[in-house]
Amino acid sequence: MITAVLCALPLLAGATEGQPAPVTPAAVAASAATELQILQKWSGDFPLAELMRLPAEQRTARVGYFSDPAAFAAVWEVFRPGETPPAIDFDRQLVIFCRNVTFYNRLSIGRITLDKGVAELLAMETMSARPLEDKAAMALAVVPRSGVTFIKGNGSLLPVPPAEGKNPPGGKERFIGEFRLNGDMVAVVAEGDREPRSIGSYTVRIYADLYNGSYVTGIIRPRNGFIRAVRVADSATPGQDEITVVMETAGSGRYATTDVLCFNGRELIVQNNED
Repeated sequence: MITAVLCALPLLAGATEGQPAPVTPAAVAASAATELQILQKWSGDFPLAELMRLPAEQRTARVGYFSDPAAFAAVWEVFRPGETPPAIDFDRQLVIFCRNVTFYNRLSIGRITLDKGVAELLAMETMSARPLEDKAAMALAVVPRSGVTFIKGNGSLLPVPPAEGKNPPGGKERFIGEFRLNGDMVAVVAEGDREPRSIGSYTVRIYADLYNGSYVTGIIRPRNGFIRAVRVADSATPGQDEITVVMETAGSGRYATTDVLCFNGRELIVQNNED
């Protein structure tokens, strides 16, 4: 039986039964990531007629997560009908899932790695050309929540909010951080000075030399909530930087929004805004 990796995971891409995957630079880099302990895991089928039970922003995704008991219980009810949902401490744990989106192939989660706050799922699936009809194979795994800021899937990053009731990072102090870019430039990301943490603005300023005040460009953006995390990575375009700013609303019913900005060496461009 031929096997392949779901979720565009380069570490095992190209593997077949009885043969190891080819060694690639991406595989070597991935091996430096921390492996998250899988506390519990399950595989089974999920009825396509019940996709509305998945989180709204994850209904077309191959990879997603559950961060609260209500959302998980709603899915478990049709994933394992008649079985009592397992005990999960969502203050300290997450449930990460992957599923079929085009063809029906049985799934099994192998491991989950964490690199700079980004969790990445490695799963094996059988390969077939059987289109999805009434069900999709799904696999779920429970992992520690600590340190997980994003989950990688579908070529994008899903922001993971902190557990309900947890204080925002930094308490009452506004968010401000420095981040190294290509060419030894520095990005300074900061919530608006003297604004409430729950709403206002934030800025991204780029410096060729921060401590000599060598300013290059900048942008000011609206902010509904506090900045929870910032991640800098190489853009899909060589030589460019991608800056992801994750904000979380305050109060009950919290949700996260994400701004993605690209710096091309001269200017900042807003690529997209995801609610």
